[in-house]
Formats: sequence, structure tokens, C-alpha cells
Amino acid sequence: MLMSNDIYEICVQFPIDNIHYRTMQLLYQPLIGYEATSVYLFLWSEVDQISLTKTPCYHMRMAKSLEMSLKDDCLFDAKIGGHWVN
Repeated sequence: MLMSNDIYEICVQFPIDNIHYRTMQLLYQPLIGYEATSVYLFLWSEVDQISLTKTPCYHMRMAKSLEMSLKDDCLFDAKIGGHWVN
């Protein structure tokens, strides 16, 4: 279960372009669900496009932005659905 004081950090290897974005929406969203897609796109929007990193933040910030609850594991399930939990 995620706690409000758990921290996430984002590091990516390359910037997303229009083809990647449309592929996510049209191909992967039906497979992994809109919650996981929303989390992925939120995280991508948080990344500095120059350094391709993001300073660590609390999960509560992400949950509030996506209007997902940490209490009912909605955010955690979305992350598991996307298969990107460490």
C-alpha cells in the first residue's frame, strides 16, 4: 500500500514525441487501462524535457493531481497495471 509520504522519482531515456504519445493512447490504453495510462502521462508531463529527470516528489501530490486515492490502492493498482513498479 502506498503512503502519502512515499517518494517517487522520474528518470527517462528519451523525450516523448507525437508518435509515442499516440501509440500510448491508441494501442496501450485499451490493454493497460485508462488509470495506468493516466499515471504514465502524468509522470511524463512532470519530466523536465532538458535534463529528462524530475526532483523527487511525494505520492500524495500525484494522487491529488490525478484525483486517485492512496487509501483504496487505486494509484498502486494503476502502477501495477502498467508494470512499472520497481
